[in-house]
Amino acid sequence: MFQKVLAGTLALITFGCLLSAQDAPPKPDDQPPRYYRLDFSVKDIQEGKVLDVRNYFVYLSDRKGSRPCSVRADSKVTMPAGKSGDYREFSLGTGIDCGYESETRDTLGLNVQVNVNTLVPYEDKSEPNPVPIVRSNRWNSDVLVTLRKPTTIFSSDDIASKRKVQVELTATPLNP
Repeated sequence: MFQKVLAGTLALITFGCLLSAQDAPPKPDDQPPRYYRLDFSVKDIQEGKVLDVRNYFVYLSDRKGSRPCSVRADSKVTMPAGKSGDYREFSLGTGIDCGYESETRDTLGLNVQVNVNTLVPYEDKSEPNPVPIVRSNRWNSDVLVTLRKPTTIFSSDDIASKRKVQVELTATPLNP
């Protein structure tokens, strides 16, 4: 009886290891690193209609000890900071940081941080010099994306309007 239970347990463990090995084959240290092109699209959406898209891409390696990749596309803008005549510098634009976490046969695991700062359009034309409003969206998460398929990884509603900001990522392997 004990031998049958032991044999059944060993069979389950072996089957589980085989399934695990199929999903994520071990990478020998002498195997060359894999490279990926990561295409990011930052979309402003209102009522289902895309109002604006900003596109960025970076290359990433799965090599041990490789640095995370990053994008910085911003402008420093000095604007009034109240009615007292004071001015303040704002950074407007997009910052993206990402690092390799894992890969299976058809997915890529990454840690992604995105920061998007934009000016909110001021709709009240009655005030001659309105104080600008800066919209800031920040996300940080481990994400799992299907290779070669655009995936929305972050999305936020704008609290001051009916707009939404979405970040879409497409990961494409560059070598087998």
